Amino acid sequence: MKMINVVLSTNGEQVMCCSHIWLQPYAPDTTRSFRFTGILFKKTTAFDCADKISVRISMLNRKLEDVFYIQFGVFVFDYRESGIDELWIDGLVCDSDEIAYRQGIIDVFDFWQRGQSFDWFSEPINSLLKRDYIVACSMYSGLNTQLLDKDIYEIDISLIKEQRDFFYLASITFIGDRAYLGHDFHSFTDCWIDIYRDNGWFNNKKVRLLNTNAIHDPAVSSLISEAETFFRSYKFSVELVS
Repeated sequence: MKMINVVLSTNGEQVMCCSHIWLQPYAPDTTRSFRFTGILFKKTTAFDCADKISVRISMLNRKLEDVFYIQFGVFVFDYRESGIDELWIDGLVCDSDEIAYRQGIIDVFDFWQRGQSFDWFSEPINSLLKRDYIVACSMYSGLNTQLLDKDIYEIDISLIKEQRDFFYLASITFIGDRAYLGHDFHSFTDCWIDIYRDNGWFNNKKVRLLNTNAIHDPAVSSLISEAETFFRSYKFSVELVS
């Protein structure tokens, strides 16, 4: 299913749309190279060198709505086609939004677009792609306050090597795949305010934290202790399993 929508325009007229964009990560000078694939529409003569094109990127969310991500301009220095489904544009990026373009967000949506899952635990500690995955989940799912229907929510602490792992595990444990439940403890607690507003107290629910003896990072240990107190404050019963 197409989940990424990239539209190129010049002089206010749409000249191309496609389903993937890739930014070459390294550049020898101030120009940047973008590769566009999955081309769905392209005018025969799309643009010329020295044109300024506008690139608008949006994604499809879980409600099948188009969610705006970013728009920026490229002053074209060169362009080249590779077959019928690939176009490269080299140029200067200009007129960018206040947010930064991040290839990792596009890559995560492309995983989903191709029917693949993101392998969170294959990523190294402090991976930027983990951060981008959480942002992508926020764009795709927003905050879903409907918890999975379980009596016991289990989180395997042995999988947590850094604090961000906890928020990923909590999101899939309580809400499910591609869910967003915060990226730090502050945003995590903010999410639960809305969840509580829609659900009330969780007197009949349990959180079971497994392999608690596997924590070696003091920061993770502190986070788990804080999370235990937090869950109890929402009337979950909490069980710690060594």
